[in-house]
Amino acid sequence: MKKKSVKLGKFGESLAADFLKSMGYNILHQNYFSNFGEIDIIIQKENIIAFVEIKTRSSNFETCLNSISRRKQKKIIKTALIYIENNPKFEDFIFRFDVIAIVIKNQQPRILHIEDAFSPLN
Repeated sequence: MKKKSVKLGKFGESLAADFLKSMGYNILHQNYFSNFGEIDIIIQKENIIAFVEIKTRSSNFETCLNSISRRKQKKIIKTALIYIENNPKFEDFIFRFDVIAIVIKNQQPRILHIEDAFSPLN
């Protein structure tokens, strides 16, 4: 990945974390890794745990959303299953997969939070 892309991605993750906190979510983990892949942010609010994929672009929301392939979703799902297995205290919680798309144009970020963006049953 190019240096500029990494920098933009990290900036987007920081914006997303601040946004999620402002919406009342607790951040449980950032950059959670397994042998299958990474989950950008894991959040909790009441009895819901959400595994959040964050995409930041300088173009438009469509390019953000199109960059989350089914293959990427499967990696996130497998990593989430490991997280759930390693955290039995969340056994009775509701789990979902969210996406946060961030578009930054003219140094003005726009954030789109899609709850339940994809499902392990798809």
